[in-house]
Amino acid sequence: MNFQIKALPPEPFEPLFKMSDAELLARNIVKTTVQEANSTPCRVSLTDAKIGATVLLLNYQHLKEETPFQASHAIFVSQAVEQAYPEKGTVPEVIHSRVVSIRAFDSQHMMVQADIAQGLQVAEKIQLMFSDQGVEYLHLHYAKQGCYIGEVTRC
Repeated sequence: MNFQIKALPPEPFEPLFKMSDAELLARNIVKTTVQEANSTPCRVSLTDAKIGATVLLLNYQHLKEETPFQASHAIFVSQAVEQAYPEKGTVPEVIHSRVVSIRAFDSQHMMVQADIAQGLQVAEKIQLMFSDQGVEYLHLHYAKQGCYIGEVTRC
């Protein structure tokens, strides 16, 4: 069964990079420069931002539907990057290089399964969860920090 991991589009974040630090802070957003390799996974490019790159750390509501599981969490977004379009059935390095929480939701946006995985297990567990026809979509999170990565759909 094929699946597709969806990165966030850059357009909603682009105007934020033009704001002053004070304007960003008023919105609980922090603009920073990456100091350490493999420390800042961008949700638009689905890569680790490079040392010296400008990124925003902001709260992102990734489950907006009216459900007890409505949720938001911190994410990093890099400046001036293109949206990633991973190949069907593939997991980008930035994801499978970390421990990932995989959460399965039904059509009513209720969590029906959850698990953790790393490396090649990520794709295996995604496929296993989608073998349940009651699963509508998945959300991926970095397990240690709890940060949202992206949505996974069947294709």
